Amino acid sequence: MAERSKTSDDSMTHEDIWQAFNSVVNMSHTELKNWLGSDQSRMVGWTHDGESESVGHQSGHRIVAIKQKKKSDLTDHDYRQMRQVLGYVHRHMAQGGPAEDIEHSRWRYALMNWGHDPLKSDPSTTTGTKMAEELKKGDKVEWDTSQGKTHGTVLKKQTSSTQIKTHKVAASKDDPQYIVESSKSGKKAAHKPEALEKKS
Repeated sequence: MAERSKTSDDSMTHEDIWQAFNSVVNMSHTELKNWLGSDQSRMVGWTHDGESESVGHQSGHRIVAIKQKKKSDLTDHDYRQMRQVLGYVHRHMAQGGPAEDIEHSRWRYALMNWGHDPLKSDPSTTTGTKMAEELKKGDKVEWDTSQGKTHGTVLKKQTSSTQIKTHKVAASKDDPQYIVESSKSGKKAAHKPEALEKKS
């Protein structure tokens, strides 16, 4: 039986929260860590009295730490933080961003402090700017699994439905996925572009 999360929403299990968190937080821990070091990141958000770092910026550092943990090592405190992230991102997205120049807006910067880049979830708002780097066959990548980070190699870009053993891959030209091979196990899997981080 799945463990229940100790949050205000008792209908969500830890597994529910983990999956929702990894869907909403579409920035890799490296992307988020680099973003938190920028001036744009530090210029947004509100701070508690007596503190110099904004709540969102503090949350970003906690998200980085969570994304570097194995799923089995996550604590109740981690799951409470993950629930806070889900609530903030959903509320902020529901409010909507500015009509123009979302890319350089404080609205986007605030969301990115919480690990969510709205331009990744809605490419139509990029005003023509390509936000995700195109991957190609042979590229070395890493991705999150329930056991932690896994490394592997891109085999191909999948733009049509296919199947990997018993798993159906619902890919299309508008919603492509990448077929990757794990360096450790040799097993193949399909992931969306935002779930993969290219290694230099």
